[in-house]
Parts: sequence; structure tokens; C-alpha cells
Amino acid sequence: AGEGRGQRTSGTNNAGSNRRAGRGSGQGAVGPGNKLLCRNPPTWKADAPMTKGQLLSKRDEFWDTAPAFNGRPEIWQALRAAAECDDMATAQAITDAVNVTLPMGNLSTAYDELGGKYEIPAYCLSKPTNLIADGPDGEGERPLSASTPLGAAGSAEEGPSITVKLRLNTGTETEWTGPSSAKVKVVREHVCSAEKVSADRVRLLFSGQLLTDTQKLSEKKVVADSIIQVMIRPED
Repeated sequence: AGEGRGQRTSGTNNAGSNRRAGRGSGQGAVGPGNKLLCRNPPTWKADAPMTKGQLLSKRDEFWDTAPAFNGRPEIWQALRAAAECDDMATAQAITDAVNVTLPMGNLSTAYDELGGKYEIPAYCLSKPTNLIADGPDGEGERPLSASTPLGAAGSAEEGPSITVKLRLNTGTETEWTGPSSAKVKVVREHVCSAEKVSADRVRLLFSGQLLTDTQKLSEKKVVADSIIQVMIRPED
């Protein structure tokens, strides 16, 4: 599996037994091979400067796809909750509740009690050193309005025109029309403009898969009359 994907380790890994041994000796969550969670976020730099909206989109993509590669879904859910928690005591309680061992004292590498290994990339644990300010739409760029010519934004390439349905989790449904070779980002920007929300709150799904900004609609087999699910996260 690629970077950040959960991997099943061999039976020689004794992370689970170490955790149980630590608890049995009265040391609480700390035991051989396990450390208390501490606030030491990794320092990293993105290949290209990114906005907060782009960072959150990248994180969503990882958390939504990681369970499909390996590992137990409930462990991934707990690790995500801990990673997104600002309170260290609460984050520690979350990992303890699912018997997760943290050999490095952070969430970059974790083991469940069966020896399953979970690796979380740095971008899910901290911000890059080259994070840039968001624009009005959360992506650092002006959002497209429904009347903005697609070519004007330079986001779409030539291709047959298609109309797709956008089904929002708010209960409404709308449409988007443009080239089949347009990038997902164009559709996201259309939603942001129409619903007046920032890009980091919008997720697009098609056929059960999360769509990312750099993908082309044609690559994901989106055709005329396809239905794209639009999930808008409530404002914090």
C-alpha cells in the first residue's frame, strides 16, 4: 500500500500484547512499546504552496480512502477523531478506548491490539510550512459563478458539453453544464458560488468515490445526466 495506508504486520509484531502488558502492570496506557500521546506535530513542506481548503480536501481524501486498503474501519475512525481533536487528553482517551498503541508518542504510526499497523501522513497531522492564505472560496482563487464562461477560468479543456445533476445533502438538486473534460475543481467552484460556502466545506462524490479537484470528469466516467453527490459540511 502507498504512503499513509494501513498495513497488516506479521505475527511477530507484539504491539497489542505490549499494550495489554502495560495496562496490567498498572501503568495505564503506557507500557513497553507504547508512549503517551504528546503534542509534537511533524514539520513538512508541500511540493507546491497550498491553501487551507486544499489541505483539508487532501486530508478528506486520505481518511475516506484509507480503510479501503487495509486496517479496521473503527480504528481509522478513532485515529481521525484523535488527529482532529485539539485537546490532547481527549485524543489520548480516544486512542486508549480502541486499544491503540503509539510507539512514537504521536499518531504517525499506530498499532491495534491485533498487530495491525496504521500509518498517517504528515499532512493529516499538521499544516505545511508553505501554507498560503485562502481566497473567498477557500481555494485561493475567485469562485466561478453560474454565468462565468468556463474557458475564462482556464480550468476546462475542450470536450463534448454535458449536463450533470448535483444532488446536495441539504435536500436540493441543481445542474451544472460544461465540457466533459472539465476538472472537478470547476464543479466544486460552481457549488461554492451558488451555495456561498468555502471550498473546504464541499465534498463531491460519484459512484461512491470521492472526487478530487485535479481529476477530469471524463476520467471518472461522469457523463450526461450523471448524478454527483454534494456533501456540504456544516460551518464550524
